[in-house]
Amino acid sequence: MAESKQAIAYEAATRALSDQRASLDNLRSRAASLVAAAAIVTSFLGAAALADTRLTRATGTAQFVPDRSLQPAEAVALGAFLLVLFLCLLILRPRGKWKFVLGAKWILERDEKDEDALMKLLAEWSETYWKRNNKWIKRRMDMFQVGVLLLGVESVAWVVDLA
Repeated sequence: MAESKQAIAYEAATRALSDQRASLDNLRSRAASLVAAAAIVTSFLGAAALADTRLTRATGTAQFVPDRSLQPAEAVALGAFLLVLFLCLLILRPRGKWKFVLGAKWILERDEKDEDALMKLLAEWSETYWKRNNKWIKRRMDMFQVGVLLLGVESVAWVVDLA
């Protein structure tokens, strides 16, 4: 027996939601990796860049003393690092409004008499959830792209400071 159009639509809609959930999980995993990369760059390059010394003749003899002032490139690098952290936290934070499944209770409360009508309704609602989730996922993907760009800015700023 061939499946009805409604059953096929329902299966496609639920598969799309499942794929969307996997996409969000993948994005969150990449955001966590981006935080780790930014932390490593800041740890290694930042530690070297912030260990500045300057030559002083305050005592009459020339000597190197620690320079605790924040240089412009260091400020840019630290700002970029903090923005990467902020964006990644926005991506990683739990959000209670995600909808990837239709609950059994919701399905049982519907008063559709035949299976095809119920399948059509489920497919329509799944599509609605997919569209809403997709809007939020796109925003997070944009945040991730900005975060990657900021990691590049951070790295270049540390290297410029070290040069």
